[in-house]
Amino acid sequence: MSFVETGTNTGGGVLEALKHPFKHVYSIEINHTLAWRAKQIFANEPRVTILQGHSVDVFHDLLPIINESVLFWLDAHYGGADSGLASYSDEKDDDKRLPLQRELEVIKKISNKPPIIILDDLWIYRRDPKALARPEILPRQTFQPEFWKNIMKDTHNCRIIEEHEIYCILTPL
Repeated sequence: MSFVETGTNTGGGVLEALKHPFKHVYSIEINHTLAWRAKQIFANEPRVTILQGHSVDVFHDLLPIINESVLFWLDAHYGGADSGLASYSDEKDDDKRLPLQRELEVIKKISNKPPIIILDDLWIYRRDPKALARPEILPRQTFQPEFWKNIMKDTHNCRIIEEHEIYCILTPL
């Protein structure tokens, strides 16, 4: 099984993934500085590949070459903002600013095997009080409520976990 993460940030997800027997760990970061730092940090780890770019674009090249099962951790949003390298409103392209819907559509369309998918930070998309208190992070585009369920309903079960953050675990039917 491989691990694919969107939103490398400082590499915490990669470090956690390395504690498990994944064949390969891929992490995708849109911010050039964060991707470069992660490549330096994990340069001597043969199981890790850090990819720089927009996750949706990278998926088109990466997913067709992964032939084993995949655990996705989808955590891309506001490239560089969580680490202070950009503001939450810097990115003008909404598909890059909040790519989750497009990521799911691409995963469903081109994954070789039905993956397990963990969605992070759903509080942003659900417009819960935490998000409403920070208008700079609210989505500018309108998302269909719980779009993740609608996209994956014919292939995956969805379990929402509302502890600390709001997560969704999508498992194949």
